[in-house]
Amino acid sequence: MTGARIQAGLFCASALVLAATALPADASGPAAGSVAPSVAHVDQGLTAVSADSRSDAWAIGYRGDRPVVKHWDGATWASVPVQQPGTAANELHAVDALSPTDVWVVGEYGSGSGDLPLVEHWDGTGFTVVPILNPSSQSAALWGISAVSSTNIWAVGDKGGADPSLIEHWDGTRWRVVASPTGGTQYVGLAGVTTISRHDVWASGANIDHWNGRRWRVVTTLQDGSLTDLSGDSATDVWGVGPATSPDGFAEHWDGNSWSLVLTSCSYSDFGGVAAVAADDVWVVGECTGQQFGHQRVAIYHWNGSTWRHLRNPHPGQLSGVSAVSANNAWAVGSHFTKRSSFRKNLIEHWDGTSWTAYRATG
Repeated sequence: MTGARIQAGLFCASALVLAATALPADASGPAAGSVAPSVAHVDQGLTAVSADSRSDAWAIGYRGDRPVVKHWDGATWASVPVQQPGTAANELHAVDALSPTDVWVVGEYGSGSGDLPLVEHWDGTGFTVVPILNPSSQSAALWGISAVSSTNIWAVGDKGGADPSLIEHWDGTRWRVVASPTGGTQYVGLAGVTTISRHDVWASGANIDHWNGRRWRVVTTLQDGSLTDLSGDSATDVWGVGPATSPDGFAEHWDGNSWSLVLTSCSYSDFGGVAAVAADDVWVVGECTGQQFGHQRVAIYHWNGSTWRHLRNPHPGQLSGVSAVSANNAWAVGSHFTKRSSFRKNLIEHWDGTSWTAYRATG
C-alpha cells in the first residue's frame, strides 16, 4: 500500500480456487478432493461479490499471494482463471457483474517500480486485461467499480501526489481519466462507487463525491472515518459503510437532500459491504467486536425501512462484501478460521429470504 491509500483492504490472492459446497462454515476435517496440505496451508478469503441473477454471481479474493475469481452458475461455485500481468503482485479489489458475458474486475499489479491500476474484463470465454491510463508517476490502484450499462462504467481509486483521488470512465471503447472534484480532504483517495443513473453517480472515501452528468463535486467531508463501499437503489436512497472505532457503527445514508450518520453497532466495527435492494431492504456486512459478541464475529445487519436488525451469526470471521439480486437472493463473502486450522478459509453465505446458509470452499 502506497501513500495515504484508503484502508479498503490490501488483499493478496491465488488462482487456485475450487468449488464450494453447502457445508457449515465451522465444519472441520478434510473434504473429498482436497489439495495437499502444503498447498492448502495458506490464508485465503473472498473480499467482494457481485450477482446479477439467480444463476450468475462472481466473487473475488485471494489464496496466498495470488488473485482468485469464483463464479456461481446457479448450482455450484467454480474457479475461473484470471490474468496476472504483474511481476511483483496482482491484487483484485472490486467486481461488477452485468451479465454472464460482461463482468469487470479492478485492482492493481506490481511492475517492479510501483503499483499500476488493473482492469480485467470477462466476455463469457475468459478474462483479458483492458488498457487503462495511469495519470500518476507514482503508484496507483483501483478500489471500486460500478456500471450504469456496458458502455457507461465508473472505476475509482487512488494515486500519488497532492490530489490522490483517481476516477476513470469506460464509454464502451476505452477508459479515460475524469477530473476529480476539488475541495474536501486532501491526500485521501476513493474506495467506493455506485451508479444510480447516467447523471447520478456517487463515489466515497473520506469525502463523498457526486457526478451530475457533467462534473464531479464534493458533497460532504466525513469527520470520523471513511466510506469504503456504496450502494443505492434510487436518487433518494444511497447507503455507504466503512470502519469505525467509536461506539457507533459507521454507516451513512443519503435521503435526496443530505447525508446523515446511521446504524448503531459495536465497540469496534468494520463494515465492508452494503447492498441496497429497495428502500426497505438493505444489507450491511462486516465485523463486530464488543461485550455483546464476546470476540470478533461476523456481523450482518438488515434495514427494513424503519429499523436496523442485527442477525446473530454463529460463524466467527469477517464478511467483506455483499450483493443482492432480490429480497430472497443475496450473497455475502469473507473469510473465517476453521477449528483445525490457523489459516483463514473462504466464507460464503447465501440469503434465501428466510435465513443465511453458510458455505465454505473445499479442496
